[in-house]
Amino acid sequence: DLEEARSGEQAIERAKAHEFAVILLDVLMPDISGFETARAIRTEKRSEHTPIIFLSANDIDRSQMEEGYGLGAVDFLVKPLLPVILQAKVRNFVQLFQEKQRAKHEAEQLRLLVQGTTDYAIFMLDPNGYILTWNSGAERLKGYRAEEIIGQHFCRFYPQDAIDRDW
Repeated sequence: DLEEARSGEQAIERAKAHEFAVILLDVLMPDISGFETARAIRTEKRSEHTPIIFLSANDIDRSQMEEGYGLGAVDFLVKPLLPVILQAKVRNFVQLFQEKQRAKHEAEQLRLLVQGTTDYAIFMLDPNGYILTWNSGAERLKGYRAEEIIGQHFCRFYPQDAIDRDW
């Protein structure tokens, strides 16, 4: 879906309301500049990492490029735009966005499955043996609530004599 904003303020409002695959911003806009708009868009959690392509009718000088890339620009395009180039760039970002959305959905489904499992203790450890996650089955079977055990070392489940033997 394509959404159009005719001003920086409209663009900021749309970025607050929706998540986008990529944002195209004109460097010069009627009310606030594209850079100021990008700065405001970056304050929103859902758009803090959204790729931005800046558009300009004029060549961009070094300081503008540095400012734009500092705000998360992935490209600068000078008008007149070649539609085939713009479409290819946007298409690639849309595909990445869709893959990210699928991965988020799958992660949420897995989270729901793990959290909903009560007959098995399912938990994750970091490489050093500290507990990172704890499902309701682990709570039921081991007797610890998640907030009590997350961050604790896995050795907590072994008797002291096993720990003393470096089990």
